[in-house]
Amino acid sequence: MAIPATMVWEVRKTTGSDSNGGGFVAGGAGTDYSQQASPQYALTGLTTSGASATIASASASTDMVDNTIQITGGTNFTAGIYRIVSVVAGTSITVDRTCTTGSGSAGTGNVGGALKTIDKLSGNWVGSNSAYVKAEATYTTAATVLHSPGNVTPATTVPYTRLIGYTSTRGDGGQATIQCTTGSVTLLSTNSDGFSIENLILDCNSQSSTTGFNNNGSHYSRVLNCVVKNFTVNGINCGNGSTLIINCEVTGGVTGATAGINIGSASAAICGNNIHDNACSGVNSAANGTFVVSNLITNNSGTTSDGVIVSGLNPVIMDNTIYKSGRHGINNNSTFNIAPLMWGNVLSENGGYGIKGGSAAGIPAQASLDGNAYYSNASGTRNNMDDTSTNAINGVAPYTNSRDVILTADPFVAKASNNYALNTTAGGGAACRAAGMPRSWPNSSISSYVDMGAAQHQDAGGSSSSPNVGIRSGGRL
Repeated sequence: MAIPATMVWEVRKTTGSDSNGGGFVAGGAGTDYSQQASPQYALTGLTTSGASATIASASASTDMVDNTIQITGGTNFTAGIYRIVSVVAGTSITVDRTCTTGSGSAGTGNVGGALKTIDKLSGNWVGSNSAYVKAEATYTTAATVLHSPGNVTPATTVPYTRLIGYTSTRGDGGQATIQCTTGSVTLLSTNSDGFSIENLILDCNSQSSTTGFNNNGSHYSRVLNCVVKNFTVNGINCGNGSTLIINCEVTGGVTGATAGINIGSASAAICGNNIHDNACSGVNSAANGTFVVSNLITNNSGTTSDGVIVSGLNPVIMDNTIYKSGRHGINNNSTFNIAPLMWGNVLSENGGYGIKGGSAAGIPAQASLDGNAYYSNASGTRNNMDDTSTNAINGVAPYTNSRDVILTADPFVAKASNNYALNTTAGGGAACRAAGMPRSWPNSSISSYVDMGAAQHQDAGGSSSSPNVGIRSGGRL
């Protein structure tokens, strides 16, 4: 036996201790003592009869079952964290695996109490475990710790391995802060499939050669409701497939950083994020099947900084607000130019083109690239696109753009205060309203009233006092 997939851990920076037990099995038979500062039982005088998983102790109590015990010392005891699987009251405690190399004596161990550091989880948790990190104080680190809990392929009955911040009550959505104190650090790094980080602030503290989160080539990573800031290499770096990055803020990347979000070799969905005020590109993806949907991508400066740069096959870039990138709003560097989908984006005041095609011959004219709004991009709306001769599809140019909106006025309510809601100005925000894609569905009486960009305006009599970002009408995200 070993630590089960249903184990739930607790980490508390101020009141926890890395000599505590730290965990309890979800729905376990005993009493959960992990969510407290001190161990419920500080045991001494533990013994075993030979190499064994059964520990003799007069303090054994049935409420210990399904807690973890951390063995901290003793003759022939192997220090570590073990699950308590059964108890004979007043006699013995049986743990999940052999804990002594021979007859044990003078053993010590703690049952219950939260851990103190996130690093302590490494080497102890396993795939599908959850670990809650309470925001008691800033967690600091001076070195990268690789988390290898084991691979999981998330499914209905197979949860992600989850690292979850909170403030006062588990599940409250509050964020805990992790900060690096030296350079050459990745704040959170994993090589295991199915690893999810949630409700965390990853502050690279502008230290050299730092990254907020790196999935190190694993699959099925997930980053939810996190803030990643002050990085010098990447904010979020995902080297392999099926990555989800949702409802995050990525900001403060310095000159020389690669990107706020950097995606490697396989699919990613980047949705509902605020990627802003970086001195590098907002999103950089070499992956096939990259989805960039309903994001605010604004004020990412630098002469070679794009709002979104893609070089893989079949990118989908929809319903984003991309404002004031140092270079292009969208830079499509894909060598395969037939399949990209770019709809519903508002591309405003970027330092280069609104959308830049990567092929010198030009991307063929096609409906999947038609239906974006452009305002005052320094080099113009589109470049190396809409080719009707040199690179026409099979020598034929069957499509002419008709859905693009060329704006004559600033479309935003108050961009100086980061309010990118659509205004009511004619030729500005008004022209983007109800102009999103699709505008209707084939052979259907349904019409769409989706706005362009990430923020939907509020109709009179609406139930909210402000626009929604990343929430789409018409059945879209």
